[in-house]
Amino acid sequence: MLSEFRSRLVTGEHSDRLLARVLQVLSEHDLLEPGGRQRTEATHVVADIRLLNRLELVAETMRAALEALAAAAPGWLAAHTALDWWDRYALRASDYRLPQALPVRDELFRTVTGRLPPA
Repeated sequence: MLSEFRSRLVTGEHSDRLLARVLQVLSEHDLLEPGGRQRTEATHVVADIRLLNRLELVAETMRAALEALAAAAPGWLAAHTALDWWDRYALRASDYRLPQALPVRDELFRTVTGRLPPA
């Protein structure tokens, strides 16, 4: 259900509206300092969320493909996959924490997607 909600949120590009509403509620409860910095931060947060969402979608797609291969041709899969794939794709992408350090996260993004994250 969460993945369906996330897909609808991204497809309709409603993430900006949702984040703006969250910021409004936080502001109403005096959980944000006044000063107008929320909009700048919101843009940065949305960009980070999109990047992490892409990473999760690609990793989850790869995991699902490897699971299908494991069911169809387990011997072939074992012979043709790198050992680090077993660690990286054993769990659902949503079940593990991404690295906190930006260089390590960028390297994971490059490894999983085959390209550098957008600047």
